[in-house]
Amino acid sequence: VVARGYAALKFDPFGVAWKTMSDEAMAEAEAIVAAIRQAVGDDVELMIEAHGRLSVESAVEMGRRLIPYR
Repeated sequence: VVARGYAALKFDPFGVAWKTMSDEAMAEAEAIVAAIRQAVGDDVELMIEAHGRLSVESAVEMGRRLIPYR
């Protein structure tokens, strides 16, 4: 994506999540986002796609976990 000149990357790190997510599943999704952020650097925008699959509580918790990765 970066090599092709894209300024943003949209992806879904949530696997088969539906509504609620265990702490382990949240940690795995966070690790995926962290790895992608590290790979693409700070100049590429990350857009996280949840497809409306997460409950409000899970979405808020994931949002909080993903703040460091912008």
